[in-house]
Amino acid sequence: RPLWSGTRKDALRGVLARGRFSGTAADSPPIARVVLALAEGPHMDVAIRRAVELAREHQVELCGLAVIDLPRLMNVGPVPIGAGWHAQPMRERRMAQAGRAAADVLRRFEAAARASGVAWSSRFIEGRPRRVLREACREDDLLLVAAEGWFDQGVLRERTHVASRISWAGFHPMQ
Repeated sequence: RPLWSGTRKDALRGVLARGRFSGTAADSPPIARVVLALAEGPHMDVAIRRAVELAREHQVELCGLAVIDLPRLMNVGPVPIGAGWHAQPMRERRMAQAGRAAADVLRRFEAAARASGVAWSSRFIEGRPRRVLREACREDDLLLVAAEGWFDQGVLRERTHVASRISWAGFHPMQ
């Protein structure tokens, strides 16, 4: 990838090649599985196609993981005194919307995976996305997450910088 425009010094100049690469799967570290985080957003269908391509290229299993960010959806914020009874129906409505959106993304993933001819699996989990992804991914997995999608499944209609939310020690986002 090109360096960020605000970079002052390229500390890896001469050590790490820059530019476009035309490497093959044989040039890459071995990948055991391609895991695609399924979250409704504007780039999800592109991510599904790319995940299928990568699984095919590396001849590995493709795994779709639909996650619902339960803590985020359950937090409806402060409720005025006397209006607490509105909070629970709001939580239930959010969860139902997120469930429908996640099911739709899962259906699209499964249709693409079935048509691809690669070995595949899918899972649907409610919980904290970082924890779920960390527990679901092994060291030799390639995790793909679509840009601008989050595990509220589009219910909260917020743009999310996904890489900043899911990075953890030993895992680094690629663009």
